Amino acid sequence: MQITADVAVPNDLVQAARSGRLVLFIGAGASRNAPSSLPLFNGLAKSVAAALGEPYAETENPDSQLGDMHSRHSSVKELVRAIIGDTASFPNDTHRAIARLAGASGSRIVSTNYDEHVETAARNEGITLGRTYFAPALPLGRNFDGVIYLHGSVSEDAETLVLTDQDFGRAYLTDGWARRFAHELFLNWTVLFIGYSHNDVVMTYLARGLPSGAKRYVLTAEPNHKRWRPLSIIPVPYPPDDDHKALTVALDAWADLMRMGQLEHYARVREIVSGAPPKAPEEIDYLADAVTTPAGLRGFVSLARGYDWLRWAEAQAGFKELFRPGRRTDVTSAIWAAWFVEHFVSDPAHSELGLVSIARLGPVLSADLIWRIGQAQSGLHAASPQEARRWDAALKAAVRTDGGEVDSAWYQPYGNPYTGVALLPSLRRALTPRLLLSERRSWLPLIADDEDDAENTAPAGVSAAIEWSISEGLLKTLWERLATQMDLVAVDALQVAEQGLKEAYALVHAFDPDRSFDSCLSVEARSSRTRRISSHMKRTSSSICCAIAALSRRRSTVRLQDDGLDLSLHCSNGSVCTS
Repeated sequence: MQITADVAVPNDLVQAARSGRLVLFIGAGASRNAPSSLPLFNGLAKSVAAALGEPYAETENPDSQLGDMHSRHSSVKELVRAIIGDTASFPNDTHRAIARLAGASGSRIVSTNYDEHVETAARNEGITLGRTYFAPALPLGRNFDGVIYLHGSVSEDAETLVLTDQDFGRAYLTDGWARRFAHELFLNWTVLFIGYSHNDVVMTYLARGLPSGAKRYVLTAEPNHKRWRPLSIIPVPYPPDDDHKALTVALDAWADLMRMGQLEHYARVREIVSGAPPKAPEEIDYLADAVTTPAGLRGFVSLARGYDWLRWAEAQAGFKELFRPGRRTDVTSAIWAAWFVEHFVSDPAHSELGLVSIARLGPVLSADLIWRIGQAQSGLHAASPQEARRWDAALKAAVRTDGGEVDSAWYQPYGNPYTGVALLPSLRRALTPRLLLSERRSWLPLIADDEDDAENTAPAGVSAAIEWSISEGLLKTLWERLATQMDLVAVDALQVAEQGLKEAYALVHAFDPDRSFDSCLSVEARSSRTRRISSHMKRTSSSICCAIAALSRRRSTVRLQDDGLDLSLHCSNGSVCTS
């Protein structure tokens, strides 16, 4: 979700915050900007070394050097308390943004910092974050509330600070209390790291407690660094300009989003939907997220009208659920279905657009949507009998509630011992017609300002063709097996084929009674003359008629006319076999 122009937060994080399953994991980078002005871990070790008059090696690990100094100077941890607890250090904008986001979303906070600036910022803002825990007295990582100081705090005994390499070794290896907490934390929560760099010493130790497969992210100005992948941490990038200001702005915007109440979401959505679908990334993502909630979706359906908003809806996961098998019992599905039926089924001026949606997203519809469309039939019939007739035909022969394609698995010729008369039931099922809806667009090139405008140009309409419940190749094999007893099956096969073609014609005529089907197809077994039939039935009908002719090697004639269908098979004795 595009939170600001500079920062896009993954939907998993947004949903975790909304459901109260997000943990904000805070590092030293959060306390670097003024007025906090606290050093990173490397800078902290340098300051301690300077205060003790000890040399400092940039190439060595700061925790190791702190450990070495601590073995010779008992005041190391007290010096750290003095540096971090400087009375001139105050919470900065990042601390306030973190506190606001945690307060708005109920997110937990885990900090590896020794300062308590996030809690101070929360108190200043009137935000309650919950209980506070200091290492090593930690709760279970899978179930906790409030704020955790994983490496101790300057408000506690200095000796409890996890500072030196020996401290880290005990916390994450020998005693293992930090590792156990981190392991349970990452297994049970979605975690967002804030204020960590790829080469952070603390991150190195944390890596020993990170289980695979957990959801963890990091807000970082170095998203392409190779360190994140081995740690299975997903980078969420932001630009580092102006002392990482984009990070604070994004956290504030996210907090504002989480603080919005239902009425505010409803009003904001209506404001956006009052015009055309948005083009600004922040508005696009906000609207897509808002319609996943009942309040936001109600704001959407209150004003969204016309083809451009229907096309926008077709791209939304909640609307797409209407075109999945089964029943939908959630509130948002009911709102989507009611909107679609009211404005794109019941309204004769736009009901064809609803059929186009089914052509694009169907033919499977949820049981609830089919029921709602059926309920709307009487009102639509009163307003437009012609449109009602098309929807009735679509409901009966174009849509279905199962997720399968046209089923041909029931007839597999391999290993099937049946031939001749025994296959007539299979032929009846194979020649059960269904309507196949498709979007009809003008063949003229569209003149539009951009591709989006061209995409959202209303289609010319919807057309219907016929599909059978078996593939053309399997139908050919079925005819060949029927032909092994041609003298016994010819008349019955003719009757089944005629009935199938009649039903196909009736379906297409019911959907579009104004179309003309005045075409004639003549099939001769040994002739290659041109065969003509209406384009919407040419392929399927010709395969049936050719098969009938080949079945008996006699002449067969099929005529599709406005008033119906006439099919006859001329037998070898000169008589006419017809049904």
